[in-house]
Amino acid sequence: MELSQRERLMIGLALFCGAILISIKGYPALIASYENRKESIQSVEFDIADEKRLYQRGSYWEDERNVAEENLDKLYLQIFSGETLATIEASIQSEIVKHARSSGIIINSTRLAESFENRHWLMVKQELSFRTLEPNNSVEFLRKLETSSPKLRVTGFSFDKNNNQYVGSITVVGFARAIVRDSAV
Repeated sequence: MELSQRERLMIGLALFCGAILISIKGYPALIASYENRKESIQSVEFDIADEKRLYQRGSYWEDERNVAEENLDKLYLQIFSGETLATIEASIQSEIVKHARSSGIIINSTRLAESFENRHWLMVKQELSFRTLEPNNSVEFLRKLETSSPKLRVTGFSFDKNNNQYVGSITVVGFARAIVRDSAV
C-alpha cells in the first residue's frame, strides 16, 4: 500500500510540527537537565574538597587533643587532691613538712591554713616558722619546694640569724580543684 501525495504531506507536516514542538519544549528541558547535572557534579567536587580538608584538619585536631590531654595530665600532677578541704590542707602541710625534714629544717609552728576559692579552683595558703643550724639548709628547702610534685609555690620568705641558729618564716601556697558540694543534701 502506497501513500498518496496528500497523506505524505500530512505526515511530513506532522513530523515538522513534532520537530518544532520537540525543539521548543525538549531543548530547554535538555539544557536544564545538563545544567542540573553540571551543578550536581560541582557540588560533589566541593564536597570531596571539603572532606579532604576536614580529613587533613582532623589529624591536626587529633594532635591538638593529644597535647591538651597531656597538658591536663601534667596539670593534675601539679595540683593537690582530696575529698574535703581539710584533707587538701593536710596534704599540703604534710608535703611542706616532708621537704623541711629532708632539708634539715625544724618547723617551730604552723598557722591554720587559709583557703581561697575562685572559678572552681582552690588556693590553700600555709604559713610556717622554722629554724635551722645551717643557712644552706634553707636554700635546699626552697629548692625542694620549687621542684615538688604536686607544685608548691613560695609567696613569702624571711630569714634571719638569731644567736647561733637561723630562724625564718615562709608562706607557701598549693592549688587544687574546688570541691564540688552536692546541693541535694
